[in-house]
Amino acid sequence: MPAFVGLDLAWTPGRPSGICVLSSSGDVVRMEHVGRVVMTPTALARQVATLGSTIYAAIDAPLVVAPDRRAEALLARRYGASKAFAFHTSREWLSRNNALAGPQLAEALGVRGFRHQGPPTARADGRYMLEVFPHAAHVSLFGLAERLSYKRGVLAARAAVMAIYQRELDRLLRNSLPELANDTSIQRLLEPCVLPVTGSAMKLLEDQLDALTCAIVAHHAWKAGPAGLDTFGCAEHGQITVPRRLDDC
Repeated sequence: MPAFVGLDLAWTPGRPSGICVLSSSGDVVRMEHVGRVVMTPTALARQVATLGSTIYAAIDAPLVVAPDRRAEALLARRYGASKAFAFHTSREWLSRNNALAGPQLAEALGVRGFRHQGPPTARADGRYMLEVFPHAAHVSLFGLAERLSYKRGVLAARAAVMAIYQRELDRLLRNSLPELANDTSIQRLLEPCVLPVTGSAMKLLEDQLDALTCAIVAHHAWKAGPAGLDTFGCAEHGQITVPRRLDDC
């Protein structure tokens, strides 16, 4: 039974990461868990690896950061007009800012048999880790003209955009994964009445929704295979995977 893990990974120690775990039996996808955890990359990799022999982990964090990494520049060519461009990083910047959780997690997952590349075929068995970027995934999967800007700014404005995020996720799930749309854990996250009134509550919701987005991308990668994915960069130097819109696959 494949497992699909979405991680909105905190780059620095001691901060919570959003996590969502889905499982599949045939074409029926179930919610196993959604929430936040504070764990070291090694402990997180150890926990993810317990989920079975076929695991797709989609992670919002830089996983491989080599000197010739071009993933962000290539992503910007495609999604820059939609304002969905990722922060360009380097190993030096990550080290200087104590933000190496992504590469450390990739190394710990690699020891446990995870490959840093897209699956060779649709519904392939095995363990895979994908670096993903929720803003670009939203533009692609939701069919947006511009990214959803819910991370910074005045709280009321962020809450208004977060309501759009909730609505688009609900629509996507009802069209493609209806069994998830009716899950009580997801309904709790997508109810407009849960929109937070404090910055910390907003961050809690944001981390979980981004983790859910990542888990959806992980399932998409398993179901569609390479034909359903666009990859920017390369496995050797660092790459970002973005799902193609479902009706384009």
